[in-house]
Amino acid sequence: MFVWTEDKKRWYKDALAYTGFANKVAAHLKEYIGSTDSVVDLGCGLGTIDLLLAPYVKSIVANDISKIALNDLHQEIKKKKVSNITIHHGDWESLEDEMADVAITTFFGSLEKDGEKLFSKCRDRLLLVKRNSLVDYASLPKGIGHLALAMDEEKWLKDRKIPYECSIFEAEFGQPLIDKEDCLNYLESYKMDIKDEAICDFVERAKLKTQDQGYQYYLPNRKEIRVLCICKKDIK
Repeated sequence: MFVWTEDKKRWYKDALAYTGFANKVAAHLKEYIGSTDSVVDLGCGLGTIDLLLAPYVKSIVANDISKIALNDLHQEIKKKKVSNITIHHGDWESLEDEMADVAITTFFGSLEKDGEKLFSKCRDRLLLVKRNSLVDYASLPKGIGHLALAMDEEKWLKDRKIPYECSIFEAEFGQPLIDKEDCLNYLESYKMDIKDEAICDFVERAKLKTQDQGYQYYLPNRKEIRVLCICKKDIK
């Protein structure tokens, strides 16, 4: 399970600012959400997507179990004077059923494991944001492991003959890092053996030829992203 720390929060924010990844995800989510919709974001993390969606929806409940992440979101809500985001701290399963028109999960949960519970949280639509490509460094020794991919979720839906809509796009969500120490700390945080030869070679390749925006290293991560939209009425 991903656990937020101050370092992980900094790395994540740096990656968002460097790549503009969240803006692309939010743009595709907006295709399936209307201005009168209430939304619940399950496992919202820092709530970056919610802040981007807030002007285009009626209301958002941003849920996560991490106080570190939600405290950061609370500060952003105050700073940006956002009035339609409510924060919920706790396990997403503790949320009341059918509490919003639309439920969103971003790189979180799986239909095979959590399908019934995920659908219970929305009245109308479930939106899943999933990737198909693994991060470039996941194949390295002691990588971050397997998360449910879009292909897994689509197979689950097709096996049950459940119709869905799908928006597909590619986006870069790599990690900029200040220096070599920062790079090694980042990889170690994902349980990688930084003394392994393959990882040492990878780190050397990640060094930028010239410093960019204060960063000396960059770990590339090109993702194919799929936004899956499933209507609750189609679940039998």
